[in-house]
Amino acid sequence: MCCFKDDNLEEFDDDFYDEEFEEKPSKTKKPKTSSFDTLKKYFDIVEVEEHEIYDLFICKNKIKDKVSFIQYEAWLCTKIRKDKKEGFAEDVLKYIDKLINFDKTDSTQLSLFIENEIQKENRKVSSKDLSFWDCINDYYLFDLDDYLKDVPKDNEEMMAFVKECITLYFENPEKEYDSFDFEYDEYLTSEPISDREMLSRLYTKLRMYFGLSTYVEDRYTDYFDGFSLITNKGETKKRFYSSYYGARLKVTLYDEKSKFYDLYDKEFCSWLREKLNVPYREPLTDNEVIKDSLLDFSKRFIKDEKEFYSFINDAKDAADFRKNIVSYIKKLGNYTGHMGGGSAPLDDCYSISYGYDLNHLNLEISQLNEYRKQLDREIDLKSSREDYTYIFKVKGVEVFEKMYKYLSGNLYDSYTKLDLFKSTLNNVDETGYSDEQLNCFMNGSLF
Repeated sequence: MCCFKDDNLEEFDDDFYDEEFEEKPSKTKKPKTSSFDTLKKYFDIVEVEEHEIYDLFICKNKIKDKVSFIQYEAWLCTKIRKDKKEGFAEDVLKYIDKLINFDKTDSTQLSLFIENEIQKENRKVSSKDLSFWDCINDYYLFDLDDYLKDVPKDNEEMMAFVKECITLYFENPEKEYDSFDFEYDEYLTSEPISDREMLSRLYTKLRMYFGLSTYVEDRYTDYFDGFSLITNKGETKKRFYSSYYGARLKVTLYDEKSKFYDLYDKEFCSWLREKLNVPYREPLTDNEVIKDSLLDFSKRFIKDEKEFYSFINDAKDAADFRKNIVSYIKKLGNYTGHMGGGSAPLDDCYSISYGYDLNHLNLEISQLNEYRKQLDREIDLKSSREDYTYIFKVKGVEVFEKMYKYLSGNLYDSYTKLDLFKSTLNNVDETGYSDEQLNCFMNGSLF
């Protein structure tokens, strides 16, 4: 006896032959009409105009009056997210009657004396009673105004906005503003810096906000078995803000598109330096950056700077220094097999990357081409790193030989200064200055 489960019976019908098992001709399913195409039954034209950061959804009818110079009447024209026309059309169909019959509403007579407007009832509205426009506003991304209208169009507009923000801050440092946050601290004022470095630091301390968009975002509940379900939809406000990126000011827009600004302008930098009270120095040279980077890199192995320079002092030459310091590092252990390293931005648009595993030693220093061009410095257009020129690139234990070459001069400079100091003290002793004058001298004061 053969039995079928109930849920399998739908696979068979009255034409089933128990003897021949003749195959029944398959019924071809009609392709499902999309919501977008269904909407075309209600309007003469349903179309989507594609723009850079949004799509424009349009429903319109042709004007039948031949006398009129107007060709179309628009029933719906709104901005939606990119590539969301089908989902939007589906929601329009839910409210198609309210959209088409919008003018068939009950009129209300206003009072002749006191009331200037109709008083809305203070009651909760169920989702069934929502109007079509409530659906639009609650579910989709854009307001009537373009959310990009507040984003500065060019460097000049951005400079003007930065000036406005900083001026407002100094008028009342305790006040909070919706359009910006500014952290004014010693990071900007603690040391002399160049104009370019001042701008880079400003970009990290001044965050400006542009535009306000409201849309509904799916929220999920996660389960331990790896599944997640949409539990509810909630309103989310997304603002577009400025941030530091590659020595420029970046504003990230919708769909991860961005605008970049370069505020490197002499007049603007002069105003900014005076307003923020930032001490000035000339831009760093390649040689200065290489020396400082090599000294910092040496501290990965020998933290005591005096001990490090003792290796330079005791070495006969660069090869001898390399041999001695590698031998010393190997005795310490834990400098192989870990592939340790990293990268970081430096002042004045320089950047560094390094590896301090003894088997994979490397040190690379580069600077932004745009800034090098402004400083009239050599640019390597064939550099493997786009938009940057390498000023220093070394691999293996050769890095220690470079340390000796660049940093041994620091040692000689220190000895020279020490000899001059000793000579000056001898002269002071022979001259016979008073204790007060000697104290002034030791403290660096003139007398």
